[in-house]
Amino acid sequence: MRELEARENDAGQVATEASVGLRLTWPWWLHPALLAFAIPTGLTLYCLSLPSSAFADWGVPKVLSGNSAVLLIVGACAFALAIAVASWRPTSSRSATITLSPRQVEYLGRATRTLFILTVAGYVIWATSAALRGATLSQLLAILQFEPGAVSALKKNATPIGGITTITQFGPVVAALCMIRMRLVPDARSEKTYLYIVLALAALRSFLYAERLALIEVLGPVVVVAAVCRPKGGRRPVWIEGAIKLAPLLALPALWTFFAIFEYSRSWLTVGATSGDSFFQYVTSRVSGYYITAVNNSALFVDASDVYGYPTSYSLKFLWSFPATAQFMEFIVGDKGAPWWQDFLKNQANPEYNSPGSFLVTYAELGLVGMLVFWILLGLAIGRAYRAMRLGSLVGLLVTSVCLVPVLELPRIIYWAEGRSTPVWLACLVLAHGLRLRRPVQPARKLLQPEVRRTR
Repeated sequence: MRELEARENDAGQVATEASVGLRLTWPWWLHPALLAFAIPTGLTLYCLSLPSSAFADWGVPKVLSGNSAVLLIVGACAFALAIAVASWRPTSSRSATITLSPRQVEYLGRATRTLFILTVAGYVIWATSAALRGATLSQLLAILQFEPGAVSALKKNATPIGGITTITQFGPVVAALCMIRMRLVPDARSEKTYLYIVLALAALRSFLYAERLALIEVLGPVVVVAAVCRPKGGRRPVWIEGAIKLAPLLALPALWTFFAIFEYSRSWLTVGATSGDSFFQYVTSRVSGYYITAVNNSALFVDASDVYGYPTSYSLKFLWSFPATAQFMEFIVGDKGAPWWQDFLKNQANPEYNSPGSFLVTYAELGLVGMLVFWILLGLAIGRAYRAMRLGSLVGLLVTSVCLVPVLELPRIIYWAEGRSTPVWLACLVLAHGLRLRRPVQPARKLLQPEVRRTR
């Protein structure tokens, strides 16, 4: 009996020594409930306070009223409250440790490599398809030379292939996994290379295809993992610690700078320079316009959907993004649901500011009860993931990292309903299953110990 007990102790000690630990600390501003409430509510109240004349600069009529603002804030409160309830934990500890077995660490390496290959393959397929459709090197050079209309010309020949080029959207998960592996493995050269390549591809996509979100959604997981995961030595450089603490103050200047870089080539050289505004004024108007008009558009969406809209065309937009499900939805609805919004904006507002919003979109398509159910269920899922991260779950960390950008984009779109989010959630589900199968071996319970004591 003593020999059996000793073997069990040795096995437990070996398992513990072989495990790899990842220490987590999280800043207060990262809580998704806080972001989900503060950003939509703050923008809605600001939008409501603006006079109708302010919207003339963006070429849209002011539609947001007190009633629609209340409905939007109710949706935001339901979402934030669901996150808060699901993420609540009795302890106030602000740190945790993720314990991984060597098999789990190895599995993460293989998963990172596989998803990276799929991401790059998606971009290769996309580029090949664009070349076969007529995209030329001269079109790329025209974009690099900032010629007017060059991006639009390339877009006509480089439309994505639904369900195929969508695999480029594994990029955010690859970025998160690379950052995690770089915290776990002392010399993660492959992961560093993967991360740089994914960031470069996303940056090219943002510049050549005028799709800023492609780069933002890759940078989001990088920021979260860098802010949450402590380095092996336990200390970060002083400037990184300072940036994490001051992140709420640095967020708006960083957003403005990011927009300024892309707006310079996207519109300033062709439109802004002749507008009479300085570059600072022009970029500020564009940045604020993207988010304020999105809130206003969501009220416009409610008014228009009664006549032009289709059920779930935006609340469950991913159903319209893949060929098989799109055909099924067209069979049920009788027409293509999603394009109606762009056509409506051309006649009633400004198609350049085309974001439909989020909370009022679900109200328009699902009704008040449907809106509340939609956001409560989604909030419970996100809150559960955040709680799991704070309890030391790697999957919780992964889901939390890829949820930052969707929460920040709530004033503009329902990211989770977009077809581009489907690969992200599929990858998270597969990784959760794979990590569960490779959990650390726990030492056997000493069920015979009471019997040993009786025989002594």
